[in-house]
Amino acid sequence: MKDFSLVILAAGSSSRMRGDHKLLQPIGEHAVSLIEYLLRDIEKVDCLEQLLILGARREDIAAKVKSPVIRQIYNPDFGVGMHSSIRAAVHAVSPHSFGIVLCLGDQPFHLSERIEKLLEGRTLSPDLLIRSTVDGQPGHPVFIGRKYFARILGQADADHGCHYLFKEFPFEVVSQSVSANWDLDSPEDFQKLRDSRMKIV
Repeated sequence: MKDFSLVILAAGSSSRMRGDHKLLQPIGEHAVSLIEYLLRDIEKVDCLEQLLILGARREDIAAKVKSPVIRQIYNPDFGVGMHSSIRAAVHAVSPHSFGIVLCLGDQPFHLSERIEKLLEGRTLSPDLLIRSTVDGQPGHPVFIGRKYFARILGQADADHGCHYLFKEFPFEVVSQSVSANWDLDSPEDFQKLRDSRMKIV
């Protein structure tokens, strides 16, 4: 087992879905919800723990969670923005964890493969900071060592992630496939997925 915590950010209100919630949308041949698809994929990830950060539509999303391994963490401040969910994760993480692999709930494709590539060949430590990139552009997942938790807790919450860490501290870069920047945010995104030939089980 690798001594890191896998964190899925799933607390947003999906404002661009115009009344629906993206994590509850059916995708693929068997029409499983987006969140179910993602959680099934990460079952194979070898980690210390898995945390799902919930906020908007908490009960509906929680009802899709089948694995007893996943710890559900409610973020009552989700309306402030993404950073509040990262803060909630930092507060909840195991004291035995070297750090967190931070993933977005609306980027489900090839997630376990991207996590494996992010950490491949590395000895984890609290000092480690790693960013995924796609053709030089920032992507997900990222690894944030425990050393940086205090900086996260000291940052004001807003609708942003942890980009400031990568401006303030040295970090490693891992080049990922384009799926590291594929997100599903709007009805149009889901329609494009349905119209595509991409095979989703």
